[in-house]
Amino acid sequence: MNKAVSAFKNGHRNEARAILGRAERCLNLEQQPPAIRNVLGFYAALYLKEILDRSDIPPFEEIPDAKAVEAQKLSSWTIPYTEITIAVAKDAPAGSGFLFTAETVEKSEQFFDKVKSLPYKPGAQGAFYERLSSSAGPIVSKELMDRMPRLVKRKSSDRLRGNGWDCYCTL
Repeated sequence: MNKAVSAFKNGHRNEARAILGRAERCLNLEQQPPAIRNVLGFYAALYLKEILDRSDIPPFEEIPDAKAVEAQKLSSWTIPYTEITIAVAKDAPAGSGFLFTAETVEKSEQFFDKVKSLPYKPGAQGAFYERLSSSAGPIVSKELMDRMPRLVKRKSSDRLRGNGWDCYCTL
């Protein structure tokens, strides 16, 4: 995700979106409506990055690896002191194919709202959500938004799954 932040900061929006697409594949989106899975996945990945950039995560050595998963017969693991859970993906061999659970995805915005006032951990490339949510978002291309007159664009205080931009135009 840090590569996505760097790409976006450097004006490489398509590269950032491709990297975020890889992050989305770590999410269980099967309970989401197919027509909007990519949008919901986009925002859930952003929310989770923002949460993890502010949260105390156990040292890498304390996170169960493949051997621990097999030895302890783990089918899920929750990050301590959070409700963020990963679980074995459906149809995945034992010990492989963990995804952020559908419940974690569904509640990612709520989890973000709980931690958004916390400072970023040292070294975190924070504020990626803020930058992207105040841009054209994943649906409308930046190029199209840039060509629109200012009169048809406005920043909305109401969020629809995190995207605060509304575009009003008559075709």
